[in-house]
Amino acid sequence: MTAAVTALPAYLPDPGYELVGLPQLRAAIAESYRRRGLPTDGDQILVTSGAQHGLALVLRTLLDAGDRVLVDSPTYPNALLAIAQAGGRTLPVALPADGWDFDALVAGVRQGTPKLAYLVPDFHNPTGALLDAAGRARLVETLRATRTLAIVDETLVDLRLDGPTLPPPVAALDDTAITLGSMSKSCWGGLRIGWVRAQPAMISRLAAARPGTDLGTPVLEQLAATYLLDRLDQVTAPHRAGLRERRDVLTRLLTAHLPDWRWTAPHGGLVLWVHLPLSSTALAMAAQHGGLLLTPGTKFGSAVNLDSWLRLPFTQPIDTLREAVDRLSGASRGLPEQASPTAAPLTI
Repeated sequence: MTAAVTALPAYLPDPGYELVGLPQLRAAIAESYRRRGLPTDGDQILVTSGAQHGLALVLRTLLDAGDRVLVDSPTYPNALLAIAQAGGRTLPVALPADGWDFDALVAGVRQGTPKLAYLVPDFHNPTGALLDAAGRARLVETLRATRTLAIVDETLVDLRLDGPTLPPPVAALDDTAITLGSMSKSCWGGLRIGWVRAQPAMISRLAAARPGTDLGTPVLEQLAATYLLDRLDQVTAPHRAGLRERRDVLTRLLTAHLPDWRWTAPHGGLVLWVHLPLSSTALAMAAQHGGLLLTPGTKFGSAVNLDSWLRLPFTQPIDTLREAVDRLSGASRGLPEQASPTAAPLTI
């Protein structure tokens, strides 16, 4: 931010409305795609106020009332909210804990004829799954055959913790795909910088629709994002190391205190997706009495079986994770600790 403030005076004589984004930030984002093997120019980038803003803009621009949007079940709750607010109807396809079920996906696309598909192939939220190269090729083939336009959420792509190298972006196989990116997960949630990557004609269409909601992303934050993108590996390396450590600590704690719970440790992202021998809704209510705030699996879709699942982020400090698992263990035994003025609520 100090670097951004230093650079800001050069921009003050201008009006400050950047409908599509500062040229140097768009160029930096385009370069980040080229480094991943996806040729991209600055005119294929629209800078937004976070990826959620980009998703909402795409949905409002492309959806008519009642149009269907294929989604994984489970999936990111705020994406479901954005689809509903844009007048769309979700077409959920079950996503097993071990990855994508392509037979179900093909059947869903052919029978439901969705206009769009919202997908999170890189460290899926909440399951943590990573779609491999062969799966991406099959996904693109399926969507292309039914003329379903893909919206690919890559907000977690920079948070690979270990495991296999990342497959090529979906847009490298289908350049009609609309890709969402963000600085918030890789750098800081308060840096509300996201973007949409798409064909230039689509970017122009989105830019034309944008003034109905806002007139551009703040210049100061764009300058900060440009500075960070030039140093992204330097910024994310300690962040990823901390997440890796906290993921491993959380899995050890769960193994020790809640041995009947099951999960697959993700190779990236921010959360564990845990299968429970009890209702996550009931657990969340019991845990709240002990000052622990949880998000039950039912928030991630409408399927009945999601009540057996719980998302547990490993973003909190290690001491907080230890305390959280203690409270979680107590709540699961039906003996929740009663909240008191000295027991500050924990949110995980």
